[in-house]
Amino acid sequence: MTLLIDSLVFYEDSCSSMHILVLGGGAREHALVRALKKSPKVKKLSCAHGNPGISLEATCYLTDPNDSRRVIELTNRIKPDLVVVGPEAPLAAGVSDALRNSHIAVFGPSQSAARLETSKVFSKEFMVRNNVPTARAVVCSSKEEMLEAAKQFKPPYVIKADGLAAGKGVRICENAEEFEKCAEDFFGKKILGGATSKVLVEEFADGEELSLMLLVADGAYGLLPVSQDHKRLMDKDEGPNTGGMGAFAPVKKWGKSLAKLEAEVIKPTLAGLAKENIAYRGLLYIGVMMTKARPLVLEYNVRFGDPEAQVLLPLLKGDWAEVFLDVAEGKIPKLNWSKDTAVCVVLSTAGYPEHPKKGVKILIDRDLLKTGEHQYLLHGATASYQGLYTNGGRALSAVGIARTTELARKRAYTLIKAVEFEGMHYRKDIATEKKKRVRR
Repeated sequence: MTLLIDSLVFYEDSCSSMHILVLGGGAREHALVRALKKSPKVKKLSCAHGNPGISLEATCYLTDPNDSRRVIELTNRIKPDLVVVGPEAPLAAGVSDALRNSHIAVFGPSQSAARLETSKVFSKEFMVRNNVPTARAVVCSSKEEMLEAAKQFKPPYVIKADGLAAGKGVRICENAEEFEKCAEDFFGKKILGGATSKVLVEEFADGEELSLMLLVADGAYGLLPVSQDHKRLMDKDEGPNTGGMGAFAPVKKWGKSLAKLEAEVIKPTLAGLAKENIAYRGLLYIGVMMTKARPLVLEYNVRFGDPEAQVLLPLLKGDWAEVFLDVAEGKIPKLNWSKDTAVCVVLSTAGYPEHPKKGVKILIDRDLLKTGEHQYLLHGATASYQGLYTNGGRALSAVGIARTTELARKRAYTLIKAVEFEGMHYRKDIATEKKKRVRR
């Protein structure tokens, strides 16, 4: 498949000065580009590698964002003032370190910090060392160790692959039979490859999951509105785990818990980063399970969540270009937030998450597609070659923004009526109140 690269011409004005390069090519990166495009400080936007939607708003380059050498070559050629790293893979590959070593401002933490996401074992051990509340777990390196570890827990069992697995590395097994199948899949069949050289068998924690995201710059932080992701494929939190089928923000019901979360989760985490000399300038995502007893940290991610980025970025009453540059320079700006609610619904392809179908033509009825500032589509896994086609699991994100959650949901779901492709799937219950039993 060939991605057609279009570009949008930007016109300079007296206050425009910045050229920003965004790394990545999913819906999160489209949301980042859209947010940065609104800045009067930005004269040009570039993206590597982008997607068909991004290409309508920025100049796209077919540079591998995970290859430090090629990214540096690109920056030497186009000379951006700031690089914003979208996904985790470039961070894990050390791209942010290479950029900083080349004296280029970058929003995204170090390769050392990326271990918080790239290794569930490192992350769990970091939590334990630094008194961050988390569920009890056992590290296993073989099928036999997994089966032995099961004796220490009661069902349901939580199993986490150590390495990156594109949202497929966590399973909740309701009984011993499911647990044994998981052990065979992870260690016998190696369905996730090297991601399961080690696994965590973890105690199940019942409660409601929420997403805490904060800007971090050398120990200082600024908290974003609390959001909630919907991980299961099907309505009512049924079906397999995915990379995320939708999200909404803010989750107002947890507003009274923020002081507790800051004291018990955020501050010990940042103290741990300082204690272990882990350089951090970027976005830190903390997945938290709110149990009856106390909040428990499920995981860390070292970048915006997808689809959480789609609902958080439009809520800032300010300039994301200024914010990202401040963080890249080691400062946390004052953050002001809209009173609106944002809802995102993901449109996935047939076979997702195990075997997403690529190359399926996407039809969009322009007469039905009523877009604007408060409702719009973002491209994720799409490709363009004489038309628009699916190119992975989560093809599009429908975003609605309004003063009420009900109206925001309506705006997001109305957009979906204009989209059609074979096997298109989406959840019908995004942003509804419910109890979540999702572990990643």
